[in-house]
Amino acid sequence: MTHVSAKDIDVVLHLSVKPVNFWLELGAYEGGSAILAAKRVEEARSTILGQAVATSVVAVDTFLGDLRVLWGRDPAERRLLLRPDGTV
Repeated sequence: MTHVSAKDIDVVLHLSVKPVNFWLELGAYEGGSAILAAKRVEEARSTILGQAVATSVVAVDTFLGDLRVLWGRDPAERRLLLRPDGTV
């Protein structure tokens, strides 16, 4: 599931400084938007980016979820996800 649309990605590709050779997805969770970005980059290669551009799509996530996922848990369960000093 992603909240990013193909149109959102197309706008970024169109307005970005060319060549777009690196796409970094922060907070990828299940990777839905990174997969969509990779597909849109592939489709845009001939129209927006130019044939010779190779774009790397990298997805990064801690897989700890957002604040609700961590702080909405039972305190005992939360302690299992945190370091002894209380950091993630």
